[in-house]
Amino acid sequence: MTPASQIDLQPIIRFANELWLAVSRPAVSTQILIIFAALLFCVLLEFKAKIDFKSLKIPIKRRAVATLMALVLLLMVYGLMEILNRPNGLIQQIC
Repeated sequence: MTPASQIDLQPIIRFANELWLAVSRPAVSTQILIIFAALLFCVLLEFKAKIDFKSLKIPIKRRAVATLMALVLLLMVYGLMEILNRPNGLIQQIC
């Protein structure tokens, strides 16, 4: 391999370091944990819930309902964190 054909990994390494530093902050890692917990809760609820939408006469997929529930749950968490003056920028961006 010649020096001209080598791949410059410095931008990737720099990005990975910045990402690691961001995730290692307690405020960011807490928000990431809350987002994953909300998504997991709603996906599990999707499998367990017996919701009948046939009365609406509109084809609604269960996955769409789980996504909507996750969005509502994250909006409620965002509102709670806003009231408590906790860092919530990542949750706001996800919503």
